Amino acid sequence: MDYWHEAKKVSYIDKYVNSYEYELEPYQGGFIFYDDETCDNKVGYWDYERKAIRDSSRVIYKGNKSSYKLHDSTLNFVDIFNKRSNKFKICKLTADTLILYRDSISFRYVKMRHHDDGKPLFDEVILYSSGCYGYCPINFISLKRNGEFVFHGLEYNTINYTFTSNIGKAKFDSVEMAFKKSTPLQLNNSYEDGPTDMSTTYIAFVKDGKIIKQISDYAYSSPVEFQNAYRSLQYLYQQVKIKSRIELPSVSRELYGEAYLTNNKYHPIILSSIEWFYLVNQLRKSPFSNKILKTKANSKAPNEIPKNYVVTDGRIFTLQYEKAKPISYDLGYNFFERNEKFIKRH
Repeated sequence: MDYWHEAKKVSYIDKYVNSYEYELEPYQGGFIFYDDETCDNKVGYWDYERKAIRDSSRVIYKGNKSSYKLHDSTLNFVDIFNKRSNKFKICKLTADTLILYRDSISFRYVKMRHHDDGKPLFDEVILYSSGCYGYCPINFISLKRNGEFVFHGLEYNTINYTFTSNIGKAKFDSVEMAFKKSTPLQLNNSYEDGPTDMSTTYIAFVKDGKIIKQISDYAYSSPVEFQNAYRSLQYLYQQVKIKSRIELPSVSRELYGEAYLTNNKYHPIILSSIEWFYLVNQLRKSPFSNKILKTKANSKAPNEIPKNYVVTDGRIFTLQYEKAKPISYDLGYNFFERNEKFIKRH
C-alpha cells in the first residue's frame, strides 16, 4: 500500500519541527506499507553532526526503512534508527484514504496511484543543492542509466570532493520509479514559496542527449512526492562505494561571469550552476583537441575578459589560462544548439 500526504502545501509550523531548524516532519511525506510489517518512510530518517565550527556540521541520511504494528485502532511506527516508537490513532482507513491523529494534529493520506508505461523517463538526472543560512549541503550529482554516479561535494557534506561510483541497475530503477511517481514532466519549472534564507534544489532531466526539463524547488515548496524523489538522490552519495576520485575540467566552479567567446568577438554566456555541471561532466570524458580557438577582445569592452576564460564555437571548448598553456576539449556536438530550449543566453 503506497500512501502519501494529500496536502501539496502545508504550513511551515507543521512542516518544520522545533528540534532542528530545517528538519522535515517525517509524517508529512508518506509511507509504503508491506505485508511483513515493514514500511518505507518517504521523508526518511536523519541525524545531524552539530559542531562548534558551523562549517564542520553535517547532515546524515540514515535511510527510510521502518517497521510498524497495527492493533485495533492504533498504528505504531517503530523508528529503527532512533529506537523509539510513535503511536497514532487511526481515524479512517479505506482502500483510498488513511487518516492518522496524534497530539491534536490530523495527518490525511491518500492512496498513491500511478501508471508505469515501462518507457524510460530519463537517461540522466542531475541535481544541484544550494546553500542556506544554516548548514544545508551544497553538492552536485549526476546519475545515468548505466549506473554511473558522479558526486561533486562543496560544503556541509560528509564528503567534500568529487568521485565516481556505480550504483547498479536495480538502484537506478528505484530512483527512476520514485521520479516517475511524481510525474515531473507535468510539474512547474519553479517553486518559490517559503521563508527567506532557505536552500534551493535544482533538478535537470536529460534524454536522448539533451535537457528535456529543469525544475527548481525553493524551501521544499514543490509537491511532496517530487521532494521525496530528489531527496533520496541527494543523499545517495552517503550509501555508495567510491570507485575513484576525479577532477572536473577547471572551467571555474560556477560560470557566473565567466567569459565565453566566439572566434571574433566577446560573447558572454552565463550558465546556471546545474547547466555548468552538466557541461563539465561531459567535457571530462571528451577527447582533447589540437584545435586551439582564439579570439580578440571586444573593442567596446576590452577589460571585460578575465585572465582565465573559455573560447568556444559550441563544440570545441578552449580553456585559456593566464600562466599555462590552453587546453581544448572536443565535445562532439554543439552544446548550445542541442540545449537551446533551456540555454538561451548567447
